[in-house]
Amino acid sequence: MRFLATFQIYDFLDTLVSLASAFVLGTLIGAERQYRQRTAGLRTNVLVTVGAAAFVDLAMHLAGADGAVGAAGTYKVIADRAEAIAYAVRQSRPGDVLIVAGKGHELGQEAAGVVRPFDDRVVLRAAIENFLGAGR
Repeated sequence: MRFLATFQIYDFLDTLVSLASAFVLGTLIGAERQYRQRTAGLRTNVLVTVGAAAFVDLAMHLAGADGAVGAAGTYKVIADRAEAIAYAVRQSRPGDVLIVAGKGHELGQEAAGVVRPFDDRVVLRAAIENFLGAGR
C-alpha cells in the first residue's frame, strides 16, 4: 500500500515516455542496420537504447532534476572550501557521519593556475574545535 501513497503520476509518465522513445528510436536504428545487414542489428540497438534510457532516468530520479543529491533534493552550494567544511560541521548532529572527500593527499588548492596552501585535515580539525568551543 505504500506504493500507492507515494506513487507520482508525472514521474511515471516521464519514465514511460523516455523508455518508449528509446524503444522506438532503437527499433528504427536497429531495423535500418539489420536491413543493410550490418553488425549490431535490431535486438542489440533496442537493448542498448532502452538500457541507456533506463540508467539515465534512474540517475535523474536519484539525483533530482538539477543534479543535486540530498534529502528531499535540498543542497547548498558554498564556493569556498574552508567555509563549506565549517558549514558542514555546524550542521552535523549527534550520530551523523561527516565525510570530507577530496584530494586529501595534496597540501594545496589550485584555482586559476595559482596553488595556495590548503589541507582538509587542518581545516576540518579547526572547524570541529570552533564548533565544540561554541557549545553547539
